[in-house]
Amino acid sequence: MKRNLALFTNILRIAEFGRGIYINISDSNRKNLADYFRTPRVDLVASYEIGNTKVTVLQPLNPLPLAFRLEAVATLSGRLFAREVAKIIAGDPYVLWVNTILPIECGIASALAREAKLVVFDNSDDMLTLEPLTIRREAERRLKQMLNLAEKTICVSDHVFTQIEHRSKLLFRNCTTFDSLQRVTEGFALPPWLPKVAGRTYVGFVGSLAEDRVDTELLEYLFLAFPQVAFLFVGWVGAGLSPIFARHPNAHIVPEVSNEVLGTVIRSFDVGIIPHRKTAMTAGNDLLKLLDYNACGVPVVTTPVSGADSEYTAIVASTKEEFARSVQLCVDGRHNLDLARGKEYARNRSWEIQVPKLIEWLGLPPR
Repeated sequence: MKRNLALFTNILRIAEFGRGIYINISDSNRKNLADYFRTPRVDLVASYEIGNTKVTVLQPLNPLPLAFRLEAVATLSGRLFAREVAKIIAGDPYVLWVNTILPIECGIASALAREAKLVVFDNSDDMLTLEPLTIRREAERRLKQMLNLAEKTICVSDHVFTQIEHRSKLLFRNCTTFDSLQRVTEGFALPPWLPKVAGRTYVGFVGSLAEDRVDTELLEYLFLAFPQVAFLFVGWVGAGLSPIFARHPNAHIVPEVSNEVLGTVIRSFDVGIIPHRKTAMTAGNDLLKLLDYNACGVPVVTTPVSGADSEYTAIVASTKEEFARSVQLCVDGRHNLDLARGKEYARNRSWEIQVPKLIEWLGLPPR
């Protein structure tokens, strides 16, 4: 489960809240001239419950024309959206949780922060590395604006923690849904991969495989080095990577699966991999998928990114040749990884164990 949704879910489950409102990133669906004159609005797109807490999911639509180009227009669009959200809040006290520095969303946050009982900013990445270099100064200003709004801020990694200046900050790393990953889903089918046929070998990856993070040279080297092995990439794969996958019949994109069956899928892997490049962007990551692999007792090979050589249980490979040798060791069962230790570490890094500590630090009342 992705960090923002996992935090939202577990905070509502553990802290004393009457309801939760989740606001998606704003969207524009303009296909003709008339669409440019539509009034900004906020749609209800989903409702569900977490325990006894009702959750509303909102979608801001039709920001003002030029909102994606002019920051002043983006801010005004955000304020108009915030008015609609305020009507739904209807005067109830609330905590505002912010997890972006996009211009329109900063406008929404700035307007809603005025009446919030507490504002928290989550540095779930090194936010500035997600923005184009051409607007770096504007992005820095928006990040500073959000940090100034927030009474408290949390940081996903040591690297991000050192970059952020704030009077009240906490290192809060990614966690895992440990208990759900232990479930064995009998009879689960994911054709043609599961049920797994005896003699098949899977090298697996779960999550998003983005072009700006993955080491494509390493991927192609691995595909060629293990022609009889099926490489399964479960989740979203960037469109720019499609030509690489098309060249290699043993490379497969598998549709994303629900968290309820994710553990069953991961345990089918003979080895899990993290083929990320070491860049300014990946330096700000915290390896959620590595925790998921550890929770499932699967051996892992990773490039040296995001603190992978710290408490995690994984083989860290610095070159493509070393990476391939390490994959072979895991496939053959000749690695020296203490998988039981990795599993226990993942258990202690579960959302269920760590979020109560976060709630205490935030000063929120538990249930």
